[in-house]
Amino acid sequence: MGHPRVYAPNVPDFVQRANYMGTGMTKRVKTLRSEDPRTQQQVMYDYRFRTLFQIDFYTTVILTRNPMVIKSQWAKWKEWKAHNKPSLDRAVDICARIGASEIMSFKHDWNTDIVAQFYATLYVDSECTG
Repeated sequence: MGHPRVYAPNVPDFVQRANYMGTGMTKRVKTLRSEDPRTQQQVMYDYRFRTLFQIDFYTTVILTRNPMVIKSQWAKWKEWKAHNKPSLDRAVDICARIGASEIMSFKHDWNTDIVAQFYATLYVDSECTG
């Protein structure tokens, strides 16, 4: 028994698709990412996703990457710190501060489809403090 296979959502042809790799789409993606998917009606095309944006982003951006998900499956803190890159150091420090370091360095063979779904459905509340 192997890992579950990666498959594209089955979306009807009448659903308009977007090319998120096109010019000016970074702003569009940021706008759509800032919308709380929990406040939107769930689409019924694929149980893995709540919104059409999530399905569209998964299909047009994530599934078209090669590799689909970065090969690094866990955080390599010492290696990252050795780069002496301020932005990377800040990210490492934030992960430590919020208590994410241990789980991010957990060594396990991750299922790439689950990781891809995570990135397609990720929502970060910009109003959240803590």
